[in-house]
Amino acid sequence: MGKTELRLDLHKMIDNIEDDTTLSAIYAFLSGNKELPKSDWASDLSEDAVKSILRGLQQEAEGKVTPHEQILTKHRKQFPHLNL
Repeated sequence: MGKTELRLDLHKMIDNIEDDTTLSAIYAFLSGNKELPKSDWASDLSEDAVKSILRGLQQEAEGKVTPHEQILTKHRKQFPHLNL
């Protein structure tokens, strides 16, 4: 998928989001704010869970992630009987 297709798909996904909290979280992330938004669900997380999420966001920002499609390709080969 090229850059143009990715941008179009991202625009479509954002246009379909109805939840203000989700939109705020996406905006904060894209703006470079790596803190979790203050919301009901975030306040219920343990300190370890928050640290794990923030560590994951930092790893993503550093490019230390495996693309979703690459993971699916691996697991489709490993588990062909599953509908992945």
